[in-house]
Amino acid sequence: MPKFLKIYKMKNLFYTLTILFGLTSNAQEKMCDSLMKKMDFEIENAKKNGADSIMIGYLEQAKKTLKEQFCKDDVYQGGASGGNNNNNSNNPNNSTTGNTNPSVKTKPYNGSPFYGKHKISVKVISSDAEGTFNTSYSYYLNKEGSLILIDKECLQNAGMDMIPNTDGGTFENWVMRNDGISTVFARSDTGQKIAVTTHIKNSLIAPQKDSKSTLKNLNKSKTIAGYLCKAYEVTFKETDAPKMTLWITTKPMLLQHDVLPFTTMFTADKFGLTNFKNHGILEFEIKEGSDTAFLTVTEIIPSNKMVSFNGYIEFFMEY
Repeated sequence: MPKFLKIYKMKNLFYTLTILFGLTSNAQEKMCDSLMKKMDFEIENAKKNGADSIMIGYLEQAKKTLKEQFCKDDVYQGGASGGNNNNNSNNPNNSTTGNTNPSVKTKPYNGSPFYGKHKISVKVISSDAEGTFNTSYSYYLNKEGSLILIDKECLQNAGMDMIPNTDGGTFENWVMRNDGISTVFARSDTGQKIAVTTHIKNSLIAPQKDSKSTLKNLNKSKTIAGYLCKAYEVTFKETDAPKMTLWITTKPMLLQHDVLPFTTMFTADKFGLTNFKNHGILEFEIKEGSDTAFLTVTEIIPSNKMVSFNGYIEFFMEY
């Protein structure tokens, strides 16, 4: 993948979260040895099924993190919902084990409630050597455009493989920040509230600062989700660059939307097109060789969504 553009495959992300949550939700009842054997099995199984190097690396790091967490009694502080992320590991109130080790891995979740202002629905199609991935889903966006929340209802039309499997428990919410911190909230089959936080990086679409692009007006227009948009072709100096077509709203939108580590819409100025402040990119297509990625927004509606996260125990898997 060219250095200025990185695309993270959603199915890989869901697969990894499924394994992590399944292991974490049952970890208190398992010995360290059985956890390590389970991770060895998952890594070997992923290799046999042709998983890419990114996923293998995530699983190997997850094994290391689980070993530190459940074999050494380490604890963590963090959280995706934007609450108090005080990382003072010397405060015994921050640790579920009383351990003051600076390598902090688990603690009671203390993130702020999520307050959503818009609900956005999208359709996504991607195609590569592994086949075609076609799905539709929605997500809630906060007022600042820096945080999204996905609940089970948002994924009801996405297909069962898009809903994180919680190994006997129940998926509740998935919150993602624009800096890549992501937390999945669920209940185990015994009723325990569990939050699994990962750092998946803001790498879905992330133009690098040293990459220069040009924008060409294609003189095409259409209405997308009620907004009049024009088509533009983005080209980069790099010879191995993919081809990109963006459909940008003709007027600024009354919402903020950052580029997030998931397949969502975003505003053009957050993508680096500074002359289009608050103009939404409501559809885009990326082509690189035989690989393609396509997203279109199907609906944008106001929504006063509020979710609190009291009583969760947080586990952190840092990648």
